[in-house]
Amino acid sequence: MTDDRSVHDKALKLQSEVRRLDLGRKDIQQAQRIAERVHTLRAALGDLRSKVTVARTLERRTGIRVDLSGLDSGRTELARKAAGGLPSDNSFNAASRKIKEATEQISKEILEQWRNWTEDQLELLPTNRISMLERSRQEAARSTLKNLRNNARSPRIATSDINLFVTQYEGLKDELTQTPDAPEDLLQLLARLNATTLSLQDVSDDEIALLRQYSMDSEVELRRRGL
Repeated sequence: MTDDRSVHDKALKLQSEVRRLDLGRKDIQQAQRIAERVHTLRAALGDLRSKVTVARTLERRTGIRVDLSGLDSGRTELARKAAGGLPSDNSFNAASRKIKEATEQISKEILEQWRNWTEDQLELLPTNRISMLERSRQEAARSTLKNLRNNARSPRIATSDINLFVTQYEGLKDELTQTPDAPEDLLQLLARLNATTLSLQDVSDDEIALLRQYSMDSEVELRRRGL
């Protein structure tokens, strides 16, 4: 009888230990699930935070305001679900999806606003005055102008792009503002060269000398027609 009870007690203890281990395993699986979802959510929030930083830099350096009303997308609903216990996978996935949608919307608006603004700024530059600078300054000014145009067309905008554009633009604008306009005859010649392909006989010696006088000869190419 004593042996039977001893065996019975051991069986109960073993059953209890199995049940405890099973619960522990489920707790571990639950913790792993939550950790994975939290990691995904943090990554999405990191991307959103980066875009918000770009948007605020854009406003600070250019005055352009980007709509940030979607910042709380997903967070409020997930917080409500979490108040009643651990959120389900669907709740985490829904929150991540809404955060990514908000990030994409902010990114799209940043790019649209940026391209419109930079296009307007570049049109305001009196680029015809570059030809009035000293030759060494002409090369530097054209290089800066090329960088500005490339930056304005960039498919992705970062905080460093905004800061670089504004700094370079302000420097070039200040320099050109203090430079006189190019003479009218030079502007007319440049307009002709930009409008169509001219043969050498269409350009007079005086016009060639004019291009050389203002260091514009390096901007004109001569090509022989194929025979």
